[in-house]
Amino acid sequence: MNISNLADGVYSITGNMVKVDKTTASMSDAAIDHTIKLTVKNGKYYITLNFNGLTVGQKLGYLSQLKYFTTGYTLDKYGNPHGTLADVTVTFLLADTIGRTIAAPYEVSASIIMSVVGGPFFIILLRRSKKYAK
Repeated sequence: MNISNLADGVYSITGNMVKVDKTTASMSDAAIDHTIKLTVKNGKYYITLNFNGLTVGQKLGYLSQLKYFTTGYTLDKYGNPHGTLADVTVTFLLADTIGRTIAAPYEVSASIIMSVVGGPFFIILLRRSKKYAK
C-alpha cells in the first residue's frame, strides 16, 4: 500500500503521540484514543483524533493550543524541532468532555450535549435578533 497516494475513503489507523525523538511516548499519548480515523478526500489527508481528559497529579485537564508541522520538521543541534506550524482545529471538546463525565461510566453523545446547550442559546439569539429587527 502506497501511503502517499491513498484512494479517497476513510481508513482506521493506529497512532501514538511521541516526542521529537520519535520513540519516547509523549505525556499527551495518554490523552488520545489510539485508533485514529484517516479521511482521504481529493488527495488531501485529514485525521480525526478522539481526546480523553488528561490527569496530571490530582488535576484533570485537556490538551489545548495544539499545532502540527505542515510539511515535517528538522532538528537543530540541540534537538529542538523547527518547521512551519499550523493550528489544529478542535471541535466538540467541551461537549465531549461533559458527555463523558456527566453520567460516568456511561457516555452521552456530544451531539446531544450540543443540542441541549445550543438549542436554548440559539432561541435566545433568534428572539434578540427579532427584537432589534423591528
